[in-house]
Amino acid sequence: MPAQVLAAQDWATATLVDHVAARDQDKPIHARATYRAREGVTTLRGPRKTDAAVTVRTVFIWSSANDQAAKAARALKLDRARTDLDTLTRAAGSQHLYRTEAAVKARLTLLATKHRVTRYLVAATSVDPDTGKPALTWHFDSAALDAEAATDGWYALLTNLPDTIGPAEVLARYKGQEVVERRYGAFKGPLAVAGRTVGGVLDGPSVDGAAPFRIPGSCAGMDGPGQPLSQSLGGTRLPRSTGATR
Repeated sequence: MPAQVLAAQDWATATLVDHVAARDQDKPIHARATYRAREGVTTLRGPRKTDAAVTVRTVFIWSSANDQAAKAARALKLDRARTDLDTLTRAAGSQHLYRTEAAVKARLTLLATKHRVTRYLVAATSVDPDTGKPALTWHFDSAALDAEAATDGWYALLTNLPDTIGPAEVLARYKGQEVVERRYGAFKGPLAVAGRTVGGVLDGPSVDGAAPFRIPGSCAGMDGPGQPLSQSLGGTRLPRSTGATR
C-alpha cells in the first residue's frame, strides 16, 4: 500500500474497533492496544496493460501498538544517526581522519545507508578556500519526517468478505491467520505421516493422550468442493480461510 494512501487516512473519523489482541487479554483496559478502522477500496491492476482492473474492499486499520512501535523505532534510529553525524562533522578536516571532501562524502553516504535516514537527511560538504579543509553541515528534513509519521500505526487489509461483515470481524479474522497457519503446519508434519485412511476418512494419531482427529475426504487435508476444513485438530477448529489479507 503506497505511503501516501496510508497517510491520507483520518484518525479522527476512523471508527473505534472492539478488538482485544491475544497478548493483551490479561492486561488492564488502559494498557491494552486500541484499534480504529476506516472503509475504503483498492484498485488492483495486472502486469499487462490489457489486464482488467479489479476493485477490492479495503479496511484501513490503525493500531496504537503499531503507532507507538513506529515512533519509538524512528526516534532510536534518528538518535543513533545524529550521534554519528555530529562525530563526522567534528572530525571533518582532521589530520588523521577525513582529510579530504571525498572522504567526508564517502563516510556520509555510509552513515546514511547504515542508519536508513537517506530520505530525511539533507547534507552539504564544502572546502575552506584558505585552509583546504573540508566541512560538513547537515539536518533532518522535518517535512519528510512528518510525512512518514502520518503513516504510523496504519495498515490495510484487502478482503473479499461482504460489507455485512464489519471491520471488527475482518480484523479478528486477520489476527486469527497465524493460528490457521500453525494448525496447517502441524497437520502437514508428523501427524499427517502417522495418519491412516480408513473408508475415505483419515484417522490421525493421538498426541499426549488426546483423542485422534478425523477429517473427511479422499486424502489428507483435502476437502470436497465448497466444504470448509473445519474438523478438530487438537481441540482447535480449522477454518479454511480468514478472508482477509494484509
